[in-house]
Amino acid sequence: MVTLELREEAVQKMKEDRKPQAFKSSTGFDFAETVAKQFGLEPMVQRVSGVKQATIKVKSTNNRESVWDVLQRAAQDIQFLCFVAGGKLFFVSPFFLLGRWGIDQVEGATFETINGKTQKRTLNYIPLVYPSDKNYRFFLLELPNMRRSEDSPKESEGSASLWGGENYATAEGQVYDMRAGMTVYVYGIKGFEQAYIITSIEYLFGMPEPVQIKFATVNKLAPEDKKNIEKKISEVVVISGTGG
Repeated sequence: MVTLELREEAVQKMKEDRKPQAFKSSTGFDFAETVAKQFGLEPMVQRVSGVKQATIKVKSTNNRESVWDVLQRAAQDIQFLCFVAGGKLFFVSPFFLLGRWGIDQVEGATFETINGKTQKRTLNYIPLVYPSDKNYRFFLLELPNMRRSEDSPKESEGSASLWGGENYATAEGQVYDMRAGMTVYVYGIKGFEQAYIITSIEYLFGMPEPVQIKFATVNKLAPEDKKNIEKKISEVVVISGTGG
């Protein structure tokens, strides 16, 4: 057995590039867009305007940070998610990402916005229905394992095992097309029927083993007491000039 640990080519190049100061940008959003275009990716950047944003300088000499390091730091400081998938560089909040990436689609889904209001828009998602019928293409092998914080009821997370073989009437490849960052919607489990963002996926392709996924609510990824992006955005770490 040979085990390979691989990265997207663009991510590897960003990790090798130790000159982040070359990507002069006034905000973290500008930096993400500039980097995406430089490394051949489509930028998927959520911009938040109307707030004065902090800036720092990256040393032009003796700098140990890579372009990827600075990009991740800029995202983490405002509780954004930053990752590469499908030829795109995502630089977005969990709230923005929810329902925007998935395999199935339904119109008129209701979402709660950052300020507590609700809105309706198209939901791109992966349905997880328990109990599952064997003719369903996302076939759950068992009841998903769900957890919720007693102190923060909106912070929920879970894990599930899905069949990835060919013995059921599944759309071949659909289970393996799932990626971290996509939205799943859990049905059939009282108290947990809502949308979640996939945080990790593990499987052995071509082997008779289930696909293991983990997922969490946006409030778990960006806790309730820190979720106000309009305020957190003022603390963003970005590139401004070359420094000394």
